[in-house]
Amino acid sequence: MRLLARLCIAALGIALVALSVPNNARCADQTAQSIPITFVAHRPSGSVFASAQTPDGYMWFGTLSGLFRFDGVRYERFVPENTPVFTHPRIYHLAVTTDGRLWVASGNPGANAGSWERGGPGLWVLQAGLFSKVQGLPSDWVMALAAGVDNQLWVGTQEGLALVQGANVTKLGWPVNTDHHVFHVRPDAKGRVWVGAQSGLSRFKNGAFTLVMPKTFPIFSSQAPDASLWMTNLHEIFHLPTGGDEWIRWANGATTGVSQTRAVVQDLSGTVWAGGSGIASIDPLSKKGVSPQALDVTANPDRFMIHSLFTDREGGVWAGSREGGH
Repeated sequence: MRLLARLCIAALGIALVALSVPNNARCADQTAQSIPITFVAHRPSGSVFASAQTPDGYMWFGTLSGLFRFDGVRYERFVPENTPVFTHPRIYHLAVTTDGRLWVASGNPGANAGSWERGGPGLWVLQAGLFSKVQGLPSDWVMALAAGVDNQLWVGTQEGLALVQGANVTKLGWPVNTDHHVFHVRPDAKGRVWVGAQSGLSRFKNGAFTLVMPKTFPIFSSQAPDASLWMTNLHEIFHLPTGGDEWIRWANGATTGVSQTRAVVQDLSGTVWAGGSGIASIDPLSKKGVSPQALDVTANPDRFMIHSLFTDREGGVWAGSREGGH
């Protein structure tokens, strides 16, 4: 996988594009600098909503046209036709637990071809089959996945939060003042689980939900290399420092140059990237976007939007869009 060693951002073209950044452009002290960004198209077609990396180095991408595996040179596609356990090609969520297992959540097999459904029947662990209500999940409609410590998998469903650990599934309920839907989940280094639901941002700890940020619909990033967390609510970027208890309002679209921010991630060098109507690295002092790369979103804003960002173990940042062409 050394092919990715010099990628600081890669996106998925038509739904995946690589933003190539030289190694010497990484800034240890995080001072502002101009970073040249070059788009390099990759193969996966269809909207890319999820990315993950397994211990063997493979990159995995969940798209509307199937699950793709990238070995550094070529892509292999997994769809119901060649992977019978999948009931639908739409893959919205991926997670890798500490035992190296890849978990895959699919879309709604009853949805129309032109619709976009968040969640749907289907949660699989690679080479181990289907997990569903039969195995104890609150619902077959999986809306979020996040890996925790000791092989834990946190699952957000249409009927609340669940914890999967080995063959054991524990139903944990849902935040207050919500319709039971758990849209986003992210555990932190202090043993808490942050949950995004209709009522806002809640904290799950010791078996109880506490509403922390009402009327905020959070979208979490993967855990940063320093174990801190990042999230966005489309308009602002928030940061939970390592060991911290309070989310800090860190930046907004007016300063970063990226409106409708749907993804944020911190790479191995400490650089923070925002994705939405464009992609930019963010200067930590001014909170301004450095060398923001705007996308042509005037004709169809949702089609060209960046929906996901992911940091791999070699310093690459992968950005998934909804049917690019950029």
